[in-house]
Amino acid sequence: MSSRYRISLAFALLTALAAATQARELKVCAAPDQLPFSNRAGEGFENRIAARLAGQIGADLVLVPVAAAGHGFIRSTLGSGRCDALMGMPSGAEGVATTAPYYRSTWVFVGRSGEDQPNGSFEDPLLRHRLVGVPVVGEGPDTPPAIALGKRGLAANLRTYPAQGNASARLVEDLAAGRLDLAVLWGPSAGYFAARQGNLALTPTPPDDGWGVPLTLGIGVAVRRGNQALRDELEAALAREQRAIAAILSEFHVPLVAE
Repeated sequence: MSSRYRISLAFALLTALAAATQARELKVCAAPDQLPFSNRAGEGFENRIAARLAGQIGADLVLVPVAAAGHGFIRSTLGSGRCDALMGMPSGAEGVATTAPYYRSTWVFVGRSGEDQPNGSFEDPLLRHRLVGVPVVGEGPDTPPAIALGKRGLAANLRTYPAQGNASARLVEDLAAGRLDLAVLWGPSAGYFAARQGNLALTPTPPDDGWGVPLTLGIGVAVRRGNQALRDELEAALAREQRAIAAILSEFHVPLVAE
């Protein structure tokens, strides 16, 4: 056996050994400053759940910081291979493959304890006499509660907050300080920030806006469409981690609704 052949064989063996021992990674794109969901330090509940899933499938979790979702978000994350999975996606979302939901939550009315609360309907006359804070996306009132309230002629009663960044925290702070009378927030944000303020009450909105736009959603993990193997692997991991996930959601005060 020539020395050149022995060197080539040794190099091939070392390469194969390195490939075999290289740790598997699960790359999850997540906003770097959007608690309670995620942050750069991995302290959000979606970060925590992603870490449990990575452990279940024998992978190291790699958090890839990305800006808030917008036009081209799926293409620039899953589509580009920048990440393998996205947490917190509505089950059945277009353009991706999603797991079964690992939680189901709803938009909620948030008010100060001891004051009259909405009856859980957008038709409640109380809303016509209250300054209501709602998050919006972009320049217009395009979140489901903002649309629902606007269609009922309540646009003048709304104070809008851009949905990016720490809008939910500011909205709840303004409510607690009396600068708003009510707020409507996505359940996980409402539960987390209301618990930090104290003395606030949460009332679920209707399951839809009255025109078919849902306000109650099942939330799953999304992967690139066609990557059925990873989707199935993550779905099985979610089932095994069901109890731990429930504990994490409870710790973050996520309001849950049944099917």
